[in-house]
Amino acid sequence: MSTVVAIQIDHGVVIAGDSHVTQAGTITSTSANRVIEYDQIGAGVVGQSGAVNSFERRFESELKKYELEASGELAIDAASQIAVACAENTGIEAVVGGYDENKIAQLRQIDDDESILPEQQIALGSGAQLALGQLGAVNNSQSIASAEETARSILKTAAQRDPSTGGEIDIWSLANNTENR
Repeated sequence: MSTVVAIQIDHGVVIAGDSHVTQAGTITSTSANRVIEYDQIGAGVVGQSGAVNSFERRFESELKKYELEASGELAIDAASQIAVACAENTGIEAVVGGYDENKIAQLRQIDDDESILPEQQIALGSGAQLALGQLGAVNNSQSIASAEETARSILKTAAQRDPSTGGEIDIWSLANNTENR
């Protein structure tokens, strides 16, 4: 498994994930993508490699379908509902980021029991316990760039202690869009 962390601060949200894939304690890939980006929606996903890949394909397809069928922009709550449907019976855990109706960037945690939880700091995967302790020290007034560095630092620390976390770090961020409110 890998590790994904997500941070919601006063200025927006950041989702970051590492790129290791491990099976039976052996690293089988160092180039997996755990962070998904689709327009103004981002997601971080952990779980078995095949399930993560399946979720990613289905999530992107359902987001495109929603965009074609719905009038208006895709907001965080609709994207979260799509993520729950895509995660059903896969065993994955995910976090979704996007704008609410006021153009404020928000996070939603998608649990394996298909619940949607609004959270400000999320850690998923094999390094989650290590990351949660560090997330408690996040300064909510920091900039997006600073929050990206914080997420990168948390994942690097997790990689030092968790053999299933490591490799490259992918980061997606979304700043609040207060100009268009």
